[in-house]
Amino acid sequence: MFAFDCGTGTLTTGADTVFGTAKSDTINATAGLAADTTKTLNNNDVIVDSSAIDNDTINITATEDVTSTATIVGIENINFNLDAVATTAGTTWGIKADNISAGTLT
Repeated sequence: MFAFDCGTGTLTTGADTVFGTAKSDTINATAGLAADTTKTLNNNDVIVDSSAIDNDTINITATEDVTSTATIVGIENINFNLDAVATTAGTTWGIKADNISAGTLT
């Protein structure tokens, strides 16, 4: 469990519990298949920020399908970077963004 202090931090490959601050925090993560233990955004990660006066960002880089389902609450910006992703014929990429509240998906 850790909190950022208006800086940049990177999730670990283990279960992370992150509490944001009243400042604008930046969290970096890699994501992929839930069974891939080299990725840092995992099913057991919990990222929470309760401040409404900041501008937090999580940057997620993926090189494969993302099946891990971390809990992310109160983060104002979620950026996905599909880095060198290969697809097969007829395959499309999409993001399932259920349960978004007070936000806009564009």
